[in-house]
Amino acid sequence: MGISTPELTFHADDPILIYVWVNNRTPEEKTLLSCSMWWDWNVEVYDSQSHAVGLRREPPPKDGYTVERMMICGRNKLLRIPPHSCGPLQDMGDVTIDLRRDRDLPAGQYFVTEQNRRLPQPGLSISVVESQRATNKQVP
Repeated sequence: MGISTPELTFHADDPILIYVWVNNRTPEEKTLLSCSMWWDWNVEVYDSQSHAVGLRREPPPKDGYTVERMMICGRNKLLRIPPHSCGPLQDMGDVTIDLRRDRDLPAGQYFVTEQNRRLPQPGLSISVVESQRATNKQVP
């Protein structure tokens, strides 16, 4: 499995979409189960000093109760990966990850790679720049 993106520069308040794809180099069809695949696979983001960018934390509940998170899979689909093929997991629907969904990424340089890999390794070098909307504001 791997990641790609159609752009390497993103504006500070736009989504940062990363696409997930698979590469089956074998002469046999491979299969994955969608739920276990997503639970065991994700991406990590590093800043320009190679520090991991952590996930945004949820605020504590106001009523004092803690909420335990459970993994629930509503659709455990068998994904067939043809032999000698490489491409997006199209039969699974949306195979994008929006890095903004759970991370704060101000303007800067970032490196995105598969989870649980040590640097240096293959991945995506992306830039986040100030929003065009912010720079186009007219001063009265």
